[in-house]
Amino acid sequence: MKRVLVLFVVGVVLFGAISVQNANAQNANIGQRIIGTWVDHEGTTWVFNANGNFTRTDTSGLTFENKFAVIDAQLVYSFNYVSNGTNYVGLTVFSISISSDGRTLILTHMVQGTINGIWLTKR
Repeated sequence: MKRVLVLFVVGVVLFGAISVQNANAQNANIGQRIIGTWVDHEGTTWVFNANGNFTRTDTSGLTFENKFAVIDAQLVYSFNYVSNGTNYVGLTVFSISISSDGRTLILTHMVQGTINGIWLTKR
């Protein structure tokens, strides 16, 4: 009985270690998996380039160009734009979820206590 319990505990520990390694590998790979062109539900095109540049173009043709980085399972991108004479500069941080087939990307972040999300589909 003692031997069975020890084997069970060792099995659980090994399974946990393998699961953590797989999760870490997927997080390391997520930065590569988002490279490409994505479209959200409003028709806005999001293009992530391997060089760290990111372009977002809405349906009216207005384009924003930014820098981005993927750290663990988070997308961080910079913004710098002028609206009504005010210059806005900062960072936006999203948590990344990507489907196993790599065709769906969900970006979520907290804004004033509310979780906001963007659903993107790979083109």
